Amino acid sequence: MDSTAALALLAEVQRPDVTLRRLEDLVVADPTLSFRLLTLAATRAFMARAMVQTPELEDSPYTAGPLSLIDVIFASPMKDLVAELPLAEPVADALRDGTGELGELLAAIVAYERGEVHTLESLRPGELSAFVACFREASVWAHALRQQLGAA
Repeated sequence: MDSTAALALLAEVQRPDVTLRRLEDLVVADPTLSFRLLTLAATRAFMARAMVQTPELEDSPYTAGPLSLIDVIFASPMKDLVAELPLAEPVADALRDGTGELGELLAAIVAYERGEVHTLESLRPGELSAFVACFREASVWAHALRQQLGAA
């Protein structure tokens, strides 16, 4: 990723008058940044979908995984962003408060991504090997998705 593009994006999200269009322009202008964001979002969605245990929530990770990054991308509080979106209650609760099965699962995925094994162990005791295997599968899936998008 071009560090100039990353710095421009970082500076832009700090502006109170930043528009979604401006952020989109910056992300689209840097294919590496776009692919990295896509990879992270896709990996979270895949992992959450693979590890969710409640059948009623099985489709929710495909919304919650990618949206779990919007507070960082827009440099705004998650609760404000979630309030503007028409989300199912379990997804909104997970993103806004980190509650419910989906919220706890997303917190565990973030802990895994950051290498915070102690946090992961406290959130999902004894599941480190499952996270390793799931992350491996998610990475393969995200790579295939990036390749498909690159070929389009």
